[in-house]
Amino acid sequence: MIIDFIIGITLMNAIPHMLVGYGKIRFLGLFGYGDNQNIAYALLSTIISVSLFSWKYGMAGWQENAIYTGAIFVLSAYWIFGKILIKYFSKK
Repeated sequence: MIIDFIIGITLMNAIPHMLVGYGKIRFLGLFGYGDNQNIAYALLSTIISVSLFSWKYGMAGWQENAIYTGAIFVLSAYWIFGKILIKYFSKK
């Protein structure tokens, strides 16, 4: 039960840190203030979450747990398109 909480919190923690890193917003992360520090923290959070999930549930868990797979899909979309979307929508 506690490991599921850690899996979820690290995955959801990655999203805001990645977005503030891409958006160049000053925000404190594990590695300090700054864009690259927040992106690195988001990457670390993602790796921890995926590693713990794979360790606990194995490959079958990816097919059986659609909620987690969906959350990973959303996070992946942010990783791929986040910088582009922030740049596009922040034009004045």
